[in-house]
Formats: sequence, C-alpha cells, structure tokens
Amino acid sequence: MSRRQRKPEATRSHMLAMDPVRYLLRSILAGMYLSVVVFVYWSLMNNLHENAYGKIVASGFFGVGLAMIVLTNTELFTSNNLYLAISSYEGTTTWRQTLLLWIVCYIGNLGGAIIVDCCMSPAASTNCRPTTRFISVPNTKCMRRPW
Repeated sequence: MSRRQRKPEATRSHMLAMDPVRYLLRSILAGMYLSVVVFVYWSLMNNLHENAYGKIVASGFFGVGLAMIVLTNTELFTSNNLYLAISSYEGTTTWRQTLLLWIVCYIGNLGGAIIVDCCMSPAASTNCRPTTRFISVPNTKCMRRPW
C-alpha cells in the first residue's frame, strides 16, 4: 500500500513509531497556530465589541486557524480523537497505539500554546481579554438567580 493510500490513523501511528520528534514538532506547531488565532480572536473581540458584525469577524479567524493546520499538515488533538477512536474500534490500530498518540499530541499542542504564551507575555500583549469574560459573566448571572 502506497503512502497516499494509507489511512490517516495508520500514517500517524507509523510516523510516531519511526520519527517521534517529527510527530511531536507537528503537534507543537498545531498548538502554536491555534494559540495565535485565539490571541487574534480576543484582540478583535476587544476592538470590535461595539460593532454589529464584530463577533462574526472575530469568529472567522477560528476558521483561519483550522485552515492553517490543514494546509501545513500539523497534528491537532481533536482530529486525532476522531480518527484514532474509530480506527481502534475497527481494529486498524490498537488502543495502546491510540493512547500513546493522544498523549504525545496533547503534550505537543499544550507545549505549542505555552511557547506562544511565553513569546507574548513579555510584551504584555496577553493582558487583553474579551470585554465579556467567558466564565465570570455566566457565573455571576447564575449566582444571582433565586433558588
């Protein structure tokens, strides 16, 4: 079976076995791409929160991050969940291989996010937060309701 005909999960499992550093670097890059996109999203939400189309424009950048991941062929943890859970259920890969791939990919994605944060923290550019907090606003609304 040629490389083009292989299933994605078999290719990932083979790459991790043969070249684990390459697989880890691909995972780190995916984490870095999404972290940069989330940073741009927060910045747009801060600057466009009064505009009627601000949320739509800001949300469009998540698609940019996914396109970057697909076009550069990097490894995102969520896509690996889909491919590898199904392949393990069908018997193409073992659950041990799946678990190992998930762990390496998760560590790589988290490492990429940490690298981007370390690069942006000295400039204090990660201090910008959306005008509405993701947890605090819903939490305070729920806490004020009478039982």
